[in-house]
Amino acid sequence: KNKIISKQLKIIDNDVYDSDHNNIALSKNDFADNILKSEGAFANFSFTPFDEVFQIISKVLDTYSAGI
Repeated sequence: KNKIISKQLKIIDNDVYDSDHNNIALSKNDFADNILKSEGAFANFSFTPFDEVFQIISKVLDTYSAGI
């Protein structure tokens, strides 16, 4: 299905099929559960791409805690 409407990208969490016509879509909750449980392809999930975001959040929290 075309999920791009008026040039706005949408999160696709249904109607995604592999070459064998199996629905492989995951909801955000199912995605997070698979990472938490390290199931299947998510067994080696790396948070490395999020390091910069975590560093920014840490700086914000440090600044907030310091009362600046």
